[in-house]
Amino acid sequence: YVYYVTQYDGICEGLPATITVERQTVPAPTISGNKTICENEELPLTANNEVHWYSESPETATTYQTSMEHTVSYNTAGTYNLWVVRQDTYCSSNAVQLTINVNAIPDAPAITVNDVCEGSDVQFSATGTDIKWYKNSALVEEGATYSLQSVPAGSVQVSATQTVNGCTSAEAQSTATIHIIP
Repeated sequence: YVYYVTQYDGICEGLPATITVERQTVPAPTISGNKTICENEELPLTANNEVHWYSESPETATTYQTSMEHTVSYNTAGTYNLWVVRQDTYCSSNAVQLTINVNAIPDAPAITVNDVCEGSDVQFSATGTDIKWYKNSALVEEGATYSLQSVPAGSVQVSATQTVNGCTSAEAQSTATIHIIP
């Protein structure tokens, strides 16, 4: 922008002086980090410069955090927004709105098993999605069922989880009793 300024003393006007004003633009920040997480999971975000992080629209926000890195976590599934503004000495960028999707942690899968006699096979079944089976905390099988062949008398305990939309449930425990043949 070009402006002309003159001085006027009430009688005479001086020669115009030219003032050129350059509008400084601040590039919008670039944010890296996954934008989908599970409930209670921490989401680290990184900006390419130091920025102001807002949890509500900058036009109405009263607080913000200034840094290149910012971590958020949400307790409830849903869609959340963050706004990021890059601030230089005198100018600010336009706000960049980030949408963060928070997926629910699914319930533990329902497990069924029948007690059997020694030497028989034991089959555990689970109802859920993307089932993983564990025995003594070690992953032993993936799928809706887990079988053990020719099991001796006693008991067998296993656990299973399910994963839905990238979020894994707590473990469900199940115990099968293997009876001695009389």
